[in-house]
Amino acid sequence: DVFAFIGRVSSEKGPLLFAEAVEKTSVRGMVIGDGPELEIVRRRYPQIECVGWRKQDQIIDLLRRRIAVLVFPSVWPETAGLTPLEAMSVGIPCIISDRAAAAEYVCDGVTGLIFRGGDIADLASKINQMKDFERRGAIARNIRERFDRSRYDEKTHVEKLLAAYSELLAEHS
Repeated sequence: DVFAFIGRVSSEKGPLLFAEAVEKTSVRGMVIGDGPELEIVRRRYPQIECVGWRKQDQIIDLLRRRIAVLVFPSVWPETAGLTPLEAMSVGIPCIISDRAAAAEYVCDGVTGLIFRGGDIADLASKINQMKDFERRGAIARNIRERFDRSRYDEKTHVEKLLAAYSELLAEHS
């Protein structure tokens, strides 16, 4: 039942928000990553397991074996990021800040939960919802039934990128 933060451990990514919410909700927390706020997390929140940065295959292994929920707590607006997709590809529910474009990956309450970015009370509420094993299991089942890996594979990405470039070139020629 580990709730995990994966990424650069820096202020805009929300690791301290994550750590505070983990403490408030008494869940097991893990930080996978490195950055300027890692030592702050270690010092203020010694109950959180900080494992440092890992290679992608190691992260996938941790997702499969130890992580129950990924928390993506961005406090600044940011692009989608791959971490939520990696988690969902192995059936792991995500709690995602509404300030991250990654919120578009989930249907709130069905394939994940979305919280108000920067709002510790709302994040803690979403973590408490995911503590419920049956609710978390239902969301994980929905992910496995609905997640379409082909939307995010390399072939699809290249096809969409080429189509976008072709459209731009047609408009400007």
